[in-house]
Amino acid sequence: ARAGGGACAPNPAVMSLQHAKESKVLDLLKKLDENDRRTQAVDLSGSTVFREKSVKMCASLADALGRNTRMTSLNLSNCSIGDVSAKQIAAAIRDNATLFDLNLSYNKLGRPGLIAIGHALGTNVGLKTISLANHRVDSSVAQAYVQMFYTNVTLLTLTWDVNLPAFNLKLTEMINRNNEINRYVVEGKDYVPLLPLEMRASPPELVERVPPEIGDEEFGMELGGAGAALWCRIPGRWELGTLRGTQKSKLVVSIEGTDHVVEPRDATRFEPSHAQDLPNMVQMHNLHEAPLLYLLQRRLKNGSIYTWAGDVLLSLNPYAPVPDLYNMSRWHAERTPPPGGQRRPGALVPPHVYAIARRAYSQMRAAMELPEAERASAAASGVYANQSVLISGESGAGKTETSKRVIEFLTSASRTAKEARLTGVGAGATAGAAAGPC
Repeated sequence: ARAGGGACAPNPAVMSLQHAKESKVLDLLKKLDENDRRTQAVDLSGSTVFREKSVKMCASLADALGRNTRMTSLNLSNCSIGDVSAKQIAAAIRDNATLFDLNLSYNKLGRPGLIAIGHALGTNVGLKTISLANHRVDSSVAQAYVQMFYTNVTLLTLTWDVNLPAFNLKLTEMINRNNEINRYVVEGKDYVPLLPLEMRASPPELVERVPPEIGDEEFGMELGGAGAALWCRIPGRWELGTLRGTQKSKLVVSIEGTDHVVEPRDATRFEPSHAQDLPNMVQMHNLHEAPLLYLLQRRLKNGSIYTWAGDVLLSLNPYAPVPDLYNMSRWHAERTPPPGGQRRPGALVPPHVYAIARRAYSQMRAAMELPEAERASAAASGVYANQSVLISGESGAGKTETSKRVIEFLTSASRTAKEARLTGVGAGATAGAAAGPC
């Protein structure tokens, strides 16, 4: 689940070393240690060197990070990083105040590594966004991050795969609190009343932090590389083009044979995941407005009007009938595991308004079936009998139709549970078939 917002804008070009040889990677680590100006944004995602020698390379990287004061973005996704290396990185970021964005998704982090990162974030005051996607998050890991947010008031976005109702709401509340604190800081308001009670007596001094703009006129060529695919904003739209070079401090990008001169802040690199039909946006690398809009447009053309954004559902009005979109029997059949199989994890549940209604209904039933004495403690952990579904959008977006479909599902689920009670069949099991957890 992706909690919160306010992610810092991605760097338009980064030092990408996915296929670099070991000598090139070691040269980067040396530049990091020397605080070289070209180490502001580094992309090591999928690095073959890190995948083969992750412990050795992460140890060197951690040492360099301890002395580097320029790096603002570091991508270490898909580098085969395990718990030992995660602890090395955790030690490096514990007191780091310059790194804004850290991506550790699609690695091999277990419970010890994830908890070590969480403990380090408890004292970190620099990171605004961190991605830990595609790692198993159990209750002990989630609890460590809840505890982290009692001392961390600067982390604005946490991206990971988690489906623990007892913690989801609490973590979302804390992320929202940090974003509200950040808004107060930016607007020059008194943010102390928003801090955790334990911090109000001696509040930290918070200032607005914005990643420095790249002023090096060689940045686009040297760090992005001529021929690199880039998304860039041209009047009225985003387009995919090819980086040709630089012109002073701007980028020269070729789009369909025509050269365009764009500001670095109006461009972001293309990732292979941008071309995939992803049902959940958080599975995309280098999240950015351009590929997200392209994903929604492509899915709409293919008849898929729903897309997950973490555990939030985005819906586009197709202004035309979509066959069997609200065929509830077919929807249940698609979600039913094969004989002997297991129910697919929450991250793989197809995006649909019925999935949202199902989640609310199942969590309500789970809380109501608790003994009265346990409900108060369950509520403190984020398990509530009262549930709400927030449906928002512009005029004509389809809010009324969506509300009807939520009510349709809840009516069907309630009728199924009632029939189960009347026939003597286990109501919990039958209702679960109609409205089990997503």
